Amino acid sequence: MSDWTREFLKAVFREWANDPDTLTPKLTELADRVSDGVFQSYWDQLRTRMSTWFFHQPYFYRRGGDVWCDDDRWVREAEWWESRRPLEWLSPLPALETLLYFGRKEYVRPAIEILNHWLNEYSGTDYEGYLDLVALVYPEHEASRGYIENGWEFQYLSRIVANLRYQPLDEWLAAIVSNDIDDLFYVTKGLELLGREQAERLLGSDRIQRLRSRLESFAFHQWSNAEISNIEECDLWIDSDDVCRIAATMGWKDVGSKLLDNPQFVALLNLGLSAGADETITQPLHHGFGRLHSSQWLFSAQALLSLSWIIPEHPRLGLLTARSLVAMRCLGGLGLERQLALAIAWKRFQQASNQMP
Repeated sequence: MSDWTREFLKAVFREWANDPDTLTPKLTELADRVSDGVFQSYWDQLRTRMSTWFFHQPYFYRRGGDVWCDDDRWVREAEWWESRRPLEWLSPLPALETLLYFGRKEYVRPAIEILNHWLNEYSGTDYEGYLDLVALVYPEHEASRGYIENGWEFQYLSRIVANLRYQPLDEWLAAIVSNDIDDLFYVTKGLELLGREQAERLLGSDRIQRLRSRLESFAFHQWSNAEISNIEECDLWIDSDDVCRIAATMGWKDVGSKLLDNPQFVALLNLGLSAGADETITQPLHHGFGRLHSSQWLFSAQALLSLSWIIPEHPRLGLLTARSLVAMRCLGGLGLERQLALAIAWKRFQQASNQMP
């Protein structure tokens, strides 16, 4: 960390200490710089296979264009990889999936050739690595149709597969959600795969209302300080992440707003960020988000990303996201997925704020 950066961070934290509830100009400037750097790092790493292609991951990207990139950017990156295929045949499958996802039909034949090679050489084993590609050429590739029509394993399903809206698969997913309505893990992913419209149609109003009531209860809940500060226990972070993701999937803006209006929920995401400026910078691994385990960092970042999907204009979303980006800068990274989630949430807040009268 350069001397200039250290001094700038100190200034940010001094402003923060004097006015903890305000998104100050220096904090805004630093969050802008950090988020721009995160986006550049992501695109750089995408060309070295070190990044996930987030074009179809829940809440990371809105098809048709988002604040941080558009459809054309995904297509350009995928075409760059595909142009290398004659020299490097094993270019990432997600590049080919990206082109098919965005409607480039000329890539159907290469996709079928790869699937035929997979079926002939590997007998269709390790199918989770090929399931999205199968879905993108379904039903044109007769030999792999069974993987869509029969070979469902919950943990391997993605939205690319679910977006086929294959009725038996939708009904199977709805049954999983209905049978485990109190298990937020299954409910969260099941709803993300179904989408709001299918969920409301297949689950029925009673189950939907039961789920909504549970989320509202969580949003109003008052946890003890001991529960919030117990960083050895991940369940509270996991539940918070699930609640935010479900609210985003179902479009329940009021639930998201209630969460961010709950001071104790904010304290959960804001854990430790009241440390003094000098201590936070000189001893980053003992203060701020440095106290959190890696998994809790991910849950907190994902929660903010999910909320930015439905209520990007909420002032506390901007403040929490900016603080998280600053803490991340102090701690030197903490994983690209977490960084990208926070950077996207921040840019959505900025755009929404600029559009407000």
